[in-house]
Amino acid sequence: MTNYMDIEYDNLEEVENFDKSKKRKAGKIDEYIGNSMRCIRLVLGITQFELAKSIGITFQQLQKYENGTNRVSAATLASLSKVLKVPVSGFFPPQKKLKKNVLNENRASLTNNFSSNANKEVFQIVEMYNKIGSVKTKQKILLLLEELSKRY
Repeated sequence: MTNYMDIEYDNLEEVENFDKSKKRKAGKIDEYIGNSMRCIRLVLGITQFELAKSIGITFQQLQKYENGTNRVSAATLASLSKVLKVPVSGFFPPQKKLKKNVLNENRASLTNNFSSNANKEVFQIVEMYNKIGSVKTKQKILLLLEELSKRY
């Protein structure tokens, strides 16, 4: 087991001057994570109240996470991952191979993913999908989407 007291920091002054009282505000990545949480929850047909209760938070807090208003802690992501049966990485944007302009490309990708029309379309699709009663039909729809995503 790593003894964290033995870790040497390159810039000890920076560590000593770290102000814990200054909390970082939610940003684009927090919006992306919240949007992922909402989509996964809706696909599984789970209400905000049910999910919040299962991980020990209020549904209002879950709403703030899903809206990207509040940042999600690592512990909460781990709990969500367990309850929703998805890897923690499933809440984050897909990782590309590192290259020179990876930061600019990821920033552009995140910005494009937050188009309000796209979000409305995703929720419409999820709502319609959840209304389908047949498991076989749902499986066929997923296969169709998988094939379409490979081609386009």
